[in-house]
Amino acid sequence: MSAALPQFAWDSLFDALHLSLWPAEADPAEVESAWNEPRSLFDRIETLTRDSERWLTPDHTGSSNSRNSAADPDREPGPQSIRYISLAAHPDLAVEKLATELDWRGDAASFVIRHEYVLFMKHAMARISSPPDDSYRGRFFVTGQSGIGKSLGCYYLLFRLLATGQSVFFLNSSSNVYYFSRDGVQRASEVSEAWPRMVEALRNSWVLIDVDDKPNWMPPSIFNRAHCIVWTASESDGTRRFVKTFGAEKWYMKGWSSTEIEALTERLSVKRKRVAERLAMGGPVARSLFGGVPIPTRESMETDIQAALRDNIFAFDSGDSPIFIIQPRVSTNGLQRTDYAAEFVSDRIAHLTFDIAQDHLERIQGQLGAALDAPSTSTVAGEFLEGMIHRALNRGVRLPVIFGAGTLAGTFPLDDIQSGTPAASESAAAKRPLYLRPTSANFAILATDDKLGFVHCASGGGDYFTHRRDIFRTLLRIVTRLPRGMRRSEMPVVYCVVGTQHARVRALVGEAKRRLEELKGLEARELGEEMYVREADAEEARRRIGMFGVVGYTFHYRLGFVEVSE
Repeated sequence: MSAALPQFAWDSLFDALHLSLWPAEADPAEVESAWNEPRSLFDRIETLTRDSERWLTPDHTGSSNSRNSAADPDREPGPQSIRYISLAAHPDLAVEKLATELDWRGDAASFVIRHEYVLFMKHAMARISSPPDDSYRGRFFVTGQSGIGKSLGCYYLLFRLLATGQSVFFLNSSSNVYYFSRDGVQRASEVSEAWPRMVEALRNSWVLIDVDDKPNWMPPSIFNRAHCIVWTASESDGTRRFVKTFGAEKWYMKGWSSTEIEALTERLSVKRKRVAERLAMGGPVARSLFGGVPIPTRESMETDIQAALRDNIFAFDSGDSPIFIIQPRVSTNGLQRTDYAAEFVSDRIAHLTFDIAQDHLERIQGQLGAALDAPSTSTVAGEFLEGMIHRALNRGVRLPVIFGAGTLAGTFPLDDIQSGTPAASESAAAKRPLYLRPTSANFAILATDDKLGFVHCASGGGDYFTHRRDIFRTLLRIVTRLPRGMRRSEMPVVYCVVGTQHARVRALVGEAKRRLEELKGLEARELGEEMYVREADAEEARRRIGMFGVVGYTFHYRLGFVEVSE
């Protein structure tokens, strides 16, 4: 055994973990699988497929894909099972927070290996092995909503690196640094001086940081000598300085999926009703769902919502809002991990917020323009605007002129955005105009006697037509899946862009019209490929697209709709 590093001393706290995972041979082979994990880690991981009975829908979990009408519902569906380590079977891995889990749950104690952890590891390894330029260095800040398991993600990285024989500096507090190497585990309370042996060790090591309780803290600058650095935490002044000073790349982690929630509920034998209630009040957050912490009461949520509405509800600290959850932003190629978009924590919180907001409409109306333009808040701002429109129409505000300027005959929810199935009977559907409203989305469908309208409370934020380059693909899919009582095959379809600022709506309408003209100019085969329809249906898709049009309106909660001229 070599001598300890300067400022370090040998420590036994993590000896069992080190002995369990560190390979006997150098460069251990990875198991050929979708995860490419080292054998000593892979053999400890089990798989649990959720019960075949789905008792949560995607809407329950507030996912970017389900709540944002601009998203393709088939994008990044994720695995249909969870992978986990039984902590009772492998107590040598039950360190720190995992030890608390083992004490609490006994035989059911589980360390869930989220797909998110594996995705980040693949991303980090790819960036390091194939850097984008000569100056690139592997520095990462992994963040997201508070309580979704970022610390446990750090443990997964630690376990995986140890199992490959990779030396690691692990900071689990602002005053503790552990150094894992072939010889064992060392500990220091402070690392500041750049001793030659220390620098050499850093150059060949990863640094993992799991410090989330000191808002102004950031790691000492000596750690910038490391081969790679990963800090998992919520955003704070310290992490923002870290990103700037160390040149770190942000990577936003998703909230929990319905599959993960259902599978872990089964594994822990927790009552579904209890989990569903926690989900409705606290969102798809592991700490709220399974962490044993009290969930907010309706009274405390009302107080939080009232306080937010008295100021600017769209101005909040990312990852630390009781009303919104932050998720990676949707983009053309999947999820844009370097930025986030806010969504309501749950449908229940969204509806409660809309109800309370009726006393603050003048203030919200003035805030909507900026919130619609900001990519981080455009989705929730669109939902606010749609909610204002829905309530205004129900109290008798007239429809846009293109739909006859009449008043609504009825409103029905769309139960399933993907199938377009409304909760309305064929007889009820005979009454027009109808307002078909998806759950927690920023669009609605208007059905009159002679038109179908896709009313989109559109954002002007940043990459509107980049992340939603084919709004018409979504429109075509929904329109063709509506029951016959809700549509007629020869009906014109109007894409109606609604916002609060005339100039912004006009710009969006211009973009949409140009895109629609491009589609109308394609041959049937080309259009079929663009719209993801079968070759046999391409001609019909071309005929339907030929009946699409685009208009724009601004909306004010008191004044109603005003058409936007070109």
